[in-house]
Formats: sequence, structure tokens, C-alpha cells
Amino acid sequence: MSSEEFPVLNLPSSVQCALPGSIVKVAVSHGAETAIINILSDKFTSSDVLRRQKSTKPDVVLCWTERPEDEVPTMCLAAKIIEVRCQDDGDRSLIFRGMHRVTVHDTRVDRNGVRVAMCAPCVEQTAAVDTGLISDILQKMEVVLKYMPLGKQDASKVFDMLRSSSPSVLSDVLGSMLTTKKSTRRKLFETLDVQKRLEIVQQLLAKSVASLHVAMNGSSREDGFDAAVLAKIRERGASQDVIEAVEKELAKLKKMSEQHPGHSSLVNYIETLCDLPWNVVHSREDDSPLLDRVEEVLNRNHHGMVDVKKRIIEFVAVQMLQDHTKSTSAAPVLCLIGPPGTGKTSIARSIAEALGKPFERISLGGVRDEAEIRGHRRTYIGSMPGRVIQAMKRAKVSDCILLLDEVDKTGRDSRGDPASALLELLDPEQNNGFMDHYIALPFDMSKVIFVATANNFENIPPPLMDRLECIHLPGYTMQEKVVIAKNHLLPSLIKKNAMQEFPLTLSDDILLFLISGYTKEAGVRGLTKRLDSLCRHYAVKIVKEGRTGSNEILISDTSTIEDILGPPIFEKHDRDHRVQHPGCAAGLVWEVTGGSVQYIECLKISSQDDAPHPRLTLTGRMGEVLNESAHIALNWILGHADEIDILDKQEIQAASIHIHLPSGAVRKDGPSAGVTILVALISLFSGVKVRSDTALTGEISLRGHVLPVGGIKEKVIAAHTAGMARVILPSKNYNEAMKCINDEHIQNLAIIPVSHVEQALENAFSPPISIDSDNTAYMSSKL
Repeated sequence: MSSEEFPVLNLPSSVQCALPGSIVKVAVSHGAETAIINILSDKFTSSDVLRRQKSTKPDVVLCWTERPEDEVPTMCLAAKIIEVRCQDDGDRSLIFRGMHRVTVHDTRVDRNGVRVAMCAPCVEQTAAVDTGLISDILQKMEVVLKYMPLGKQDASKVFDMLRSSSPSVLSDVLGSMLTTKKSTRRKLFETLDVQKRLEIVQQLLAKSVASLHVAMNGSSREDGFDAAVLAKIRERGASQDVIEAVEKELAKLKKMSEQHPGHSSLVNYIETLCDLPWNVVHSREDDSPLLDRVEEVLNRNHHGMVDVKKRIIEFVAVQMLQDHTKSTSAAPVLCLIGPPGTGKTSIARSIAEALGKPFERISLGGVRDEAEIRGHRRTYIGSMPGRVIQAMKRAKVSDCILLLDEVDKTGRDSRGDPASALLELLDPEQNNGFMDHYIALPFDMSKVIFVATANNFENIPPPLMDRLECIHLPGYTMQEKVVIAKNHLLPSLIKKNAMQEFPLTLSDDILLFLISGYTKEAGVRGLTKRLDSLCRHYAVKIVKEGRTGSNEILISDTSTIEDILGPPIFEKHDRDHRVQHPGCAAGLVWEVTGGSVQYIECLKISSQDDAPHPRLTLTGRMGEVLNESAHIALNWILGHADEIDILDKQEIQAASIHIHLPSGAVRKDGPSAGVTILVALISLFSGVKVRSDTALTGEISLRGHVLPVGGIKEKVIAAHTAGMARVILPSKNYNEAMKCINDEHIQNLAIIPVSHVEQALENAFSPPISIDSDNTAYMSSKL
């Protein structure tokens, strides 16, 4: 056939590829194709309508490219304009009908800036068309037409038209009707072999017929699918109720078309039920004695923590006895409470390693939606199981170790209270039938070993706290941090930074300098970061210098640390400087990050004559309880000033007093500073300095009794870290403090128990301040 020139209209790839006989709508308001659209529309409106209807000559060649400036493909579609539409905004849209495929031989740009192509009709291969294939296609199409929204007469006309069409036209028309997939349409358009095009159409028709059978007669899935699902869920030990629920869902799936909006969500639900470990129990492969292995793993992975290790070993021993006697008593839920970086999460991992069970972690920090725990109901779009069921699905066993991390940081709002949702999960009487909103079936969580972590037990709701057995993890002493750095942190960081051939070594003195000057924490997280910085510094140095072989890197000078990390961030506790004036004292406080030394400063500003009571100013972001402690201390001094020889009651009454707690940006509260404030005020009014090597803690009453306080272990460690030699604390806390001294191997720290303010005054000053013994009975009964 002879070649002819036609204008080329580039259509973006987002426009569906058209086949001969199909309709194409093109609307262009701007861009490179505006000129050709205007030319074609003007040509159409100026021509005679009857002559155009009789004409079989194409008006344009259509091609599909990513960009208008791309080269014209070898094969394009010759099309004819059948309608021009003008929009209200002035834009034009053209309606084309595809005519036949053409082969492009050459292209050029005419004087109007329009690209034209020299092309000729493609020659199709029609000799080997199978008549049986055409008969099968027509038979299937007749079935499809019955279910199409057409009347009987219209369906009959369409079928007669298809039956009378040539094999080429039949393949193009049915291809346009049966698929909208770009790749399939492109394949149909580029296939010149009519036999192959008909085979593609036959496959499309087979899928359409199968989908219709699904909608009308049930699922097209093989019977083996249902059997496989039921076999899998029975293998996982599901109860009969669960099996019946799965059978019910499978029956629903049979009646549902794959095109149904709920089909995929129902399949996901069934798959979730099949993947859950309903009664799959972990089998231990290691035959070594379990208690010995637990003790070995805990000692290998963690330094110190005697109480924690003891409680875990007891826990494992009870579990072994229950397994031996087939007892079903519920295990307690261990809650590890301590400052950040003290190894709470790693202890849970060690328990899983020692028991040889899978370990899963659920982070609850910042969770505010109850559905995060219980899951979403399946009526919602995008519903999914809660975090608990997802963790069990990952664990693949029903007796895994499940860590509930940061249980003290859950929130609550209009979407529910996640902490309340945990009550059922952690209650031994209820968790054998835990209900997740998504699966809507009881799931047995009684075999799971739960371990929770928290930084502050005060933020845990009381009902949830009642279900937990709390194990407190105090901070580490300086000596413990040195051992941890040498035996655990440095080896792991050397491996992390690929420095096995150049191991970094720090002496104990350098580690002590690093810990005291660059970290201020109860745990070892900050210490890890500093050691990591040292490793990275030497890694850069090794690469730049091109070192080879195996050489140890030893840091034995503090100046090297300062050159790498800069000057020390934290100053050493200069206790002599901080308590060198009367009116100052060192107290011990507990924080979320551990214990610390809090200095208290008191100042007598001025005197006011004839003032019945002293004025008291409190600064340093002191809370309400701390404010009350200051007033109690001052009023006790006023009430007993006559019994203390070195105090002048009239001077105290006329004074204007200012009490300040440094680190004013940090909020402070609690009753444990009562005895410290009282000692500091006695020092202010008497002019006698408090011993700089002594730290105090304890709540006071109006009768002068020193009452017990919490956080003793953290406070003792903080006093030792600060270099204190003596700690004055309530007598009821003495045993706990001595246990800490023995467990942590703390030396050169004296614990002085006191039960009354009188004893605190005798031990806080040098020389001691005493109260007249003749007035002791009066003091204890005056109030």
C-alpha cells in the first residue's frame, strides 16, 4: 500500500491505549499539542458533514508517549474525527474513532509547527486463524452478554455484529471491551498476528466467565483451599469454636465475588486466624539444666543486680515446678522499674535467651488509643489486630516472652484508655480468654510470660499497678560503671565500629574521669555514647593513617579524652565550696533518672522590728509539698528556739528568710528535704556551718520526728558518687541503706540513722548542736 502523510497527535501515557474501532477523547487546553488540536477542529467544522461520514480516510495519527517531544513510535493508530466539543471556558475536546494500525516510516515538522508522519497501513497475519478458537470466543461472549446490563434485543444485536465481524475486528472490539489494563492493551495493539490476538482475548474471556460464576454460583477456588485452611488452623491447636468460626467465614467467602469490596478484608481475616498460635507451645532444644543456664546468661549479660537476678531465678524455678506438677497457677507479671539505661529491656531479652523462648516487644510509650491494644473492629475500613495479637502472630508460639515497654507512659483521651485495656491482658483470671476486637474470638494468653518496664511507678494507674510485681533497678555506682564499660560496653562498641584489630583500652582512672566528667545519669546510656565517640575518632584516625596489623589503642591520659570530647561537661561535686557558709546543706533527692545531691541555700535578708512571724521566700521551682516542708521546719525552729542555746528566738521572728534550691529550671517536690531544710535554717540562725561531707534525707513532722522516705538505694548511690562520707537518714530506712551498702560494695560511706530532729542536729554539725535534755519531755509533748 502507498504511504501518506498525516498529522501526529502525541497523547500522554496516562491516556488509555486505544484499539481500532474504539473511541478516544482528547482535550488539550495548553502545551505543545494546542496547535494541532486547533487545526484539526477547524478542518472538521469547515468540511461537509455528509462527505465526511462517507469518507474512510483518516484525519490524524495517534501515538502514546511519555512526553510530547519524544520520538514517534513505529506503530501508531490512524483515527478519524467524529465530533468536536467546545467547553464553556474556551477549551476544545475532540472525539476520535480508531480506524487501523499504521507503520510510521518518517516524520517532519511542517510550516505550522505541526509534526507530520509518513505512514502506511500495517499488514496483519490472518492466514492461520483457527475457526475453533473463534467459535469458543463467541460461545464465551454469549455467556458474558447475558449478564451485561443490556436488553435481550440489544444483546442479540451485539452478538450478531460480533459473529459477522472479521477475526481482526473481533479481536480488537473484544479487547477494548474486556480489559483496561495498559500493558494488556499495548500488547493487543502491537500484535499483528490475529491468531495470537484472539488467544489473548480468549484468556480475558475465560477470566470474565470465571468471575461471573463466582458471583452467581460461589467461589472459583479449588476445594483444597478450604481444606488447607482448616488443616492449618487445626494444626495450631485451635478450639472447636474457632474452627466453626473459620468454617463460617469460608462459607461467606464462597458466596463473595473477588470484585466485592469486602473480599480482600475477609481473606486477610481468615489468614490472620490461621497464623495465630492458638495452642502452639515452644519446645526447648537445649538439654542443659535450666536454672544453671538462666543464672549463667544473667551473669554474662548483666553486672550486679543481685536482687533482680535472684527474683528471676525464683520465677523460673516456680515455672519448672508448675510444669512438673501440671499446675495451672498463673505466673506473676514482673515489672522492672528504674531509670533509663539501667538494663530493663536487656534483662527481658536475657530471660527469653535463658529460657530459649521467642521474645517480642510492644512499645506503649505515647499510645493513646485503646484500639492499639485491643485492635479495631472489622466494620472499620483498614481494620487490623491490636499490638498484642500482632506480637503473638510474630512469635508463632503461645508461651513466648512478651515485653510491655514503658507502661508508665501510656496516655488517655477520647479514644479510650490503653492502660485500662491492659487490665484484662494482665489479669491471670481473665487473660485465658483475651478478646481482641478484630479477631472477635477468645485467645488464650495465660501461657505468655509478661515482663513490663517503667521509669516511674507513680505514673502507673493503681488498678494496673495491682497486677504487677515491681522489681526496682537502682542506678549503677561509679565502680559498677567501670566494670560494665570494660566487660560489656567497650567490646560491643569495638565490634560495632569494626575495630577488632585495633581494640580500644581505657584504664580504670580514665574511665572514672570519663564517667564523672562527661555523664550524669543512673544508667550507662550516656557513657555508651561517649565511648562510641572515642571509637569513631580512632576509626577515622586508623583509616587516614592506613594502619595495618593488630595494634592495641591505649588511652592513659585525661588530656587525650579532653582533646577528643572537649572539656568536661559536668564539674565534680565541690562539696567544700557548696557548703562553706552557714545556711547551706546537702540533701538527697530521687528523680526518674536516679538519685542526686540537691544543695539547699538559706539567706537572712533583713530584720523587721516587731514582726510576729518571719517572712519566708521560696525559689527554685519548689512544689507544694516541698513548700510545706519549709514551713514545718521554720515553725519547728520557732517553737523550740528556747531549747537551743545558740538561737535567738526574737531574731528569728524578726528575720526575712530566703530559701533557694539551685537548678531553678528543674521542678522539685517531695517531703524528703524536710530535715535538710531544718538543718540549713539552724545553720543560718546559729552561724555554725553544716559538715560538708554529710548529706541528709528524711521527712519531718511538727513534733520533730524524722519519717521514712523512698528511693533510699538511689540516694545512697548518689551520695557515694558525690564523694560524701556520711549520710543521715530516717532510722526506719537504715536496714535498706545497709543492704545497699553491702550489695553494691560501697566503701567509706557511713550511714547514720536518726528518728528525731535532735539526733540529726547532733550529727550534722561539728561541733554538734544539742538541745537541753531537761526540756526533752517538754519538746515531745508541747504540741
